[in-house]
Order: sequence, then structure tokens, then C-alpha cells
Amino acid sequence: YMVGSSTKAFTATLVGMMVDEGKMAWDEPAATHLPGFRLKDDGVNSKLTLRDLLCHRSGLATTDMAWSGGKASRSEVLAALGQAELKSPFRATFNYNNPMFLAAGTAAANAAGTDWDAMLKARILTPLGMISSTSSYEGLMAEPRTAKGYRWKEDEKSYEFVRARNLNNVAPCGAINSDVLQMSNWVRFQLGRGTFEGQELVKPATIEETWKKTITVAGGVDYGLGWFLRTETG
Repeated sequence: YMVGSSTKAFTATLVGMMVDEGKMAWDEPAATHLPGFRLKDDGVNSKLTLRDLLCHRSGLATTDMAWSGGKASRSEVLAALGQAELKSPFRATFNYNNPMFLAAGTAAANAAGTDWDAMLKARILTPLGMISSTSSYEGLMAEPRTAKGYRWKEDEKSYEFVRARNLNNVAPCGAINSDVLQMSNWVRFQLGRGTFEGQELVKPATIEETWKKTITVAGGVDYGLGWFLRTETG
């Protein structure tokens, strides 16, 4: 099945791996690893950091129209952000924004000298034994175990097959396809603070950095870097 925006935490972890290697820093300008990347507000461009990309505080609204048609390339989606007006003052408010994670994932891949999909597979999926997990629409469609979705048509009293959405052009925000057993390895990796079956893939402090509150969402919910945060009491 598509794990959706759980993918965002994978992207934040890839950035963290580059931080561990000294190739990136959470609070350096995002444009350092994204040549030509800019928002419409020039006053924001010099301040916009990787941390800002990973916690939805850029000031942009959702801007999903930039990618949801599926025809724009990743570079075209990023370029389109430069035409969007900010919805809120920079860093003032939580505004959920998928393309910011495309930007962060692309930046991490650039720092690693590869592309996001290859980096994800080499750095996380393969080491965690998530060998049949994929990050493309084609990979989802090729998997015979893929869950199928249906829509109820009230007039006809029947179900209509609904094809999965192609997220290739914004993959770092939500394109991972996996199953429960493989995702449990991702959970074990998180609980292990970056170590899985004796192999440290990322430093404990780096994993914990993604869990720290960066901005308030609402109603007792905060956001870290790719993670919604809430304290449950029972």
C-alpha cells in the first residue's frame, strides 16, 4: 500500500544522514544544495533553511496545484514555487506544504551526488530489509500484492475501481509503497535511535532532532522534522 506522508520522515532522515557526514547542516540555506531554487519573496530566500523545508513553516500555502496534475517534472514543480505568494509570514505559522519536502529530498540527493529514489533505496530501504518497498508509481503497479481502492457509486449500487495517484513528481513527500512487516523495520529503526540489527545508519542525536518540536500545529499537536508530535495519556 502507499504509506503516503509517512514518507516525509524518511526524507528528513536522509537529510540527517547528510548532516552526520558534514555535507549538510539543518540551518544552512536550502539553496546551497538547490541551485536556482527560490520563493517569490526575496526577503525569505536568504533565510530559508533545510529545517524550514522539513517543518512546514516557509509561509507558503499547500501549493498542491503545482504537482497534482502529474505532468510537471520535479524541477518544474520546484520552479513553480517561485511564483506563489506567501500565505503567512515566514516561520510564523504551520502551513502544510508537500513541495517543500520535494525540495528537501532533492537537496539531500544533490549533496549525496545521486537522486532521491536511489538514495532512499541505498541508505534506508535496503539496510532495513525493506527489499520490496518502492518509491515510484511503476513500482506500485508492478507489485501483485498492491492493495486496490474502490469508490461506491450510489446510483449504480456498485463499486468503481480507483487507480492509485502517481506521485513520482513529488515523491519525497509521499511516494513510498510498502507493507506492514517492512514498515515495522522502519519503526524498529526509529526505536533504535538510528540503529537497526546492530548497524548504525544515522546518529541517535540526529534521529532525536527530527522528533523535537519545531512549530506548533494546533490542539496539542506540534511538528518536528517530518513528524507530527503529540503526547498521549491514558
